[in-house]
Amino acid sequence: MTETLAILNTSIVTAPGDYEVRSVTLDEARRLVAEAPAVLSAVGHDATAAVLTEMLGRPVQVNRIQFEQQPGQQALVLKLRGRIPEGQVLDVAGMDAIGYTSDQQRTSVDFGWDDPACPREPSIPDGYGDGVVTPHASFLALDFDRDAALANLDKLRRDFDVYGRYGFYDAVDVGTGQVSRFYLALDQGMIMAALGNELRNDQLQRYAVGSDLRRSVRPLLRMEHFTAGRAGS
Repeated sequence: MTETLAILNTSIVTAPGDYEVRSVTLDEARRLVAEAPAVLSAVGHDATAAVLTEMLGRPVQVNRIQFEQQPGQQALVLKLRGRIPEGQVLDVAGMDAIGYTSDQQRTSVDFGWDDPACPREPSIPDGYGDGVVTPHASFLALDFDRDAALANLDKLRRDFDVYGRYGFYDAVDVGTGQVSRFYLALDQGMIMAALGNELRNDQLQRYAVGSDLRRSVRPLLRMEHFTAGRAGS
């Protein structure tokens, strides 16, 4: 029996035997990875590795190997909600469209786009479950509605055990009160950037606007349609 946790981009039977399959929450998946004595990636696609890296909060490398599961070995599998079109290799945006989600209700919202070179139909849910709230989103709202953003952060800290030694944890399910007790570099980076921008009167925005970054990013942003704007505009 091996204690190495395997990370896979599909469920696969590699040898005769009895297999037990169950769904886990994102918090459980992160705990499995954090507590495993060793982790082996058998993920063969760049987009899947990037998505898993973001979701698990730790690097998941592309590793195209012939994987054979050992007796008693646990495996963590990323399962999409739909079938990939024949002959198509998905990038990260394509995987998001087919529907990997991180909440129990598996709610996914996609407004799509109409670029002829890469069209995507919108997919809007009829309703929403409890989902989760991530504090860093409120920090990003500081530039649009400072008072409301601060009030929301205050309520999160007051009503849930979502604040630890190093600041806000990753996320909280406001329906059950369950907290994802992880500090993600992705979250903390956005929090620091939002705070710096707020304290320096939009200086971070001016750095981006007046640099080569603007010229590089503008062609990509032309494909997007943003529905949010500055507060009061």
